[in-house]
Amino acid sequence: MEHKIMMGDKEVLATRKQVETLSVLSILRKGGFATVKGYVPTTDYIKSPVVNISFISRFSVTNLYNRKIKALKALSFGDIVVKGEKLVALPIAEQETLFKSCLDTMVGSMEKTLSGIRDDAHRIAHDTFYAHTADGIKVHLRTHKVGKETVLDLVNGLPVVESIMVSMIETGRTVVQEGERKVVNSGTKVLMDKCINKALNLRSVGFATLSLKADNFESLTMGGESFTPDNILAKVRETVRMVGTDDLTNILETEEEVKV
Repeated sequence: MEHKIMMGDKEVLATRKQVETLSVLSILRKGGFATVKGYVPTTDYIKSPVVNISFISRFSVTNLYNRKIKALKALSFGDIVVKGEKLVALPIAEQETLFKSCLDTMVGSMEKTLSGIRDDAHRIAHDTFYAHTADGIKVHLRTHKVGKETVLDLVNGLPVVESIMVSMIETGRTVVQEGERKVVNSGTKVLMDKCINKALNLRSVGFATLSLKADNFESLTMGGESFTPDNILAKVRETVRMVGTDDLTNILETEEEVKV
């Protein structure tokens, strides 16, 4: 069973478990520092690793983008480590030209984001397929393909939450179990973008998204509180009693079973 909830200016459908998780994360992320243990990422992996990640969950995206723009403008070709067979094979002069082109594109994109202009295809798609529920917390809505076009899955006219995403600045990572990445035949631009982003991450201005699901982490400590997928319901009820959440309160007071 799914419940109607408001996320920003969108009404969407979410399972009880998703509502529970969103309500806890929206409040506890205000603590700033967090650790997730036993996290199992799946994107771009043939065999998923198991990792423990420490991160900052509370930050100003505007300030972060300004820091990234400043760091990008200060970055030189000599600051990056060129990796990737196709990229390494290019003459140095072409590598430097590509580096400058990628750098200019990144800066231009961030400056456009800060300006609030969202009239290009990429930003329109992002606004269509994601919904924000709190600073640093958003959901990806379920989609499907119609020919080459990606469209929303609608149930009774409403989009459905697919996954919950937490914005973070990663500060540390320990690999508990090694994984195996998919071999992707990336072009030289994508490879250069990765080289630049890696250099940025070393300057503590890396920005990433954590995707938490019921079966892909062991525990999360955030804002001085810890919970697991198994005890999240008790934690969310405690949180609801402390701060109140209007619509969420009514949903969480029911005892109905919801398939996740």
